[in-house]
Amino acid sequence: MTEPSGNGNAVLVVGAGPTGLVMAAELARRGVPCRIVDKRPARSLHSKAFGVHARTLELFDAMGIAEETIARGVQVKGVNLYAGERRIAHMHLDKLESTYPFMFFLAQHETEAVLETHLERLGGRVERSVEALGFTQDEQGVTTTLRHADEHEEAVRTCWLIGCDGAHSTVRHTLGLPFAGFPYEEEFLLADVRLHWSYPAEETHMFFAPEGLWGVLPLGKGIFRLIATAPWEAEPPRGPTLAEIQALVEARGPGNMVVSDPVWLARFRIHRRIVPTYHKGRVFLAGDAAHIHSPVGGQGMNMGIQDAYNLAWKLALVHTAAACADLLDSYDQERRPVGQGVLWATDLLTRAFALHHPLAQWLRNTLLELLFSQEFIQHQMRRALAQINVNYRHSPIVGESRGGARFSAGPAPGDRALDIALLSAKDGVTTRIYELLRGPGHLLLLLGGLRSTPTNYRNLLALGHQVQNQYGPHVAVYLVIPGKDPPTDLKEQPLVLLDPQLALHLAYGAQEGGLYLLRPDGYVGFRSRRMDGTDVSTYLSHFFSIG
Repeated sequence: MTEPSGNGNAVLVVGAGPTGLVMAAELARRGVPCRIVDKRPARSLHSKAFGVHARTLELFDAMGIAEETIARGVQVKGVNLYAGERRIAHMHLDKLESTYPFMFFLAQHETEAVLETHLERLGGRVERSVEALGFTQDEQGVTTTLRHADEHEEAVRTCWLIGCDGAHSTVRHTLGLPFAGFPYEEEFLLADVRLHWSYPAEETHMFFAPEGLWGVLPLGKGIFRLIATAPWEAEPPRGPTLAEIQALVEARGPGNMVVSDPVWLARFRIHRRIVPTYHKGRVFLAGDAAHIHSPVGGQGMNMGIQDAYNLAWKLALVHTAAACADLLDSYDQERRPVGQGVLWATDLLTRAFALHHPLAQWLRNTLLELLFSQEFIQHQMRRALAQINVNYRHSPIVGESRGGARFSAGPAPGDRALDIALLSAKDGVTTRIYELLRGPGHLLLLLGGLRSTPTNYRNLLALGHQVQNQYGPHVAVYLVIPGKDPPTDLKEQPLVLLDPQLALHLAYGAQEGGLYLLRPDGYVGFRSRRMDGTDVSTYLSHFFSIG
């Protein structure tokens, strides 16, 4: 084995699935030298996790790869639930409050291809057939032992190690963290096949039959994912045959269905598990290495991607000494409660969907029909499914000015920022909040208010220049003026944006003005109604170790 060498890399990412690729790409985008390895010789060509929800697409938007991703897959506009052949519920996804009002289906290997190409554009690359065997850590860094395809071993010294290596994570095992939880009694049968039937092809269809749950989800190009519950079988697991899948849809389906041309047939058992902490010393866990749960709702891959996005910007600030190391504690404090919430929700749904007693099934179907008939309930379910309801309101690193006037509405500290279109005062070009977040630093919006004066605007602009001078590339600042006609002397200012329809001021509850500091991951870090900048300056001085 070679002597430990860092090769100039600050971070080693183990695992090149979607979580690891987002982690490596976001670190590269922020200028942090990173190495990413994967023990697989190539990407799997099975569809695996294929549901990409609106919140993840919003993050892809901020990364600059949303359009490229969407061009490859299927937009799903509705979800249907059936009791036998009778539809008991329909949820419209096009009412989702997002730039991406749909559920998006794309085979995991396609998502990985987009992310890997993006990483390569940023100067990174995946090292394949390289397995992490274990590591040791101390106060200064981590030494990881890697084994290459030719069996030679290499010791790599880095400042940080991130385990994105899945449910059987070597990084988690080496940390000695328990993976508390349990397996479910049921197994799932999975089949990616061509399906001949008459139901809408760009919606999902979930059927409750006396024998169990089964569903149909479109993957595009005439291929559908069929998924069904089945009694658990003793090891080793046996994949279903096409004939068994045909028999299942005939027994549980509405009839007149023919499956053919199987692409992938599998049987798997699901677990509910989570680690007690996502962070131990200089080592972090993300994605399935930290949490696994039922596939109901397609939450898993999206959670992993959002884990990575949450951690990457924090790690970059700490590594460059722009923020104190305590910032890294907020990764576990923010993301683990999200993981626990998803485990609870998917467990509840899985148990409800797997009911066997006829009376329990009737009660479930009746309740679902009643709930889905209420628009308010649909609204909440859409937000939960799309993960746009995720917030960090209880995080120790978000805040709001105390005393004085308060916001009447708008995203609270820790809430997801709302994506609003604005105009450049200088050239009239349209931009959106999420485009501005491609920075990749924080974004400070100085909202003038509906009754502000030219003098107030100039004072806010002076505050903006002061913040930029103090925090340089870490905080981008924009003055947002309501309406289409800014004061003449501000029209040539590159930091001035216009809110022509007042959409931003109204959505952010800033009719009387206010300051919003948005984090690099698109959540509100701080907000204040005080227009002199005192509160936000105090927050920034505590958050950053510079300035």
